[in-house]
Amino acid sequence: MLPDACRLIVFLLLVPGALPAQAADSIGRHVEPGRVLRIRGIDGARLQGRVIASTPTHLTLQLGAANRPVPLGSIDSLWTRGNAAKRMAIVGALAGGAVSAFVWGVVCDGCDELGIVPALTAAGVGGGAILGAVIGLAIPRWRLRYARASVGLRLAPAAPDRLAAGISLQFHSGTH
Repeated sequence: MLPDACRLIVFLLLVPGALPAQAADSIGRHVEPGRVLRIRGIDGARLQGRVIASTPTHLTLQLGAANRPVPLGSIDSLWTRGNAAKRMAIVGALAGGAVSAFVWGVVCDGCDELGIVPALTAAGVGGGAILGAVIGLAIPRWRLRYARASVGLRLAPAAPDRLAAGISLQFHSGTH
């Protein structure tokens, strides 16, 4: 039976080799021709372009007038462009509902018996949601879809006669 330290070393040697295969699977789910991506390479280079084609090992991005193949194993993080329609619809619904409830509650005296204020407030919620969604369509929003995990082993002296070992598993989740 292997001691724990040997198991740890074997784990650290095998896991980084499995990461590129996992990267291809994870990236492939978010890549389709025509989609706009932002990519940060493991070398720190940043690219933004439209996907022209993808294979199990490469993406081809249209960068201006040129096409550039990008190996999947060289990708540190991948972002997809969407819009803020959902988020803005929620904001619009809340704002529309609050304003409608206040305005109709003040303006419409005696409408509570007929249930008109709740109906007009509901209409304000719906109108605010629609307006917010339309505005949100024009607001780009980047979503992190893949971040490479990096594994490291650190040995450092803990005391004059002892040695400490640490494992680092880091996911890059900063904004792009």
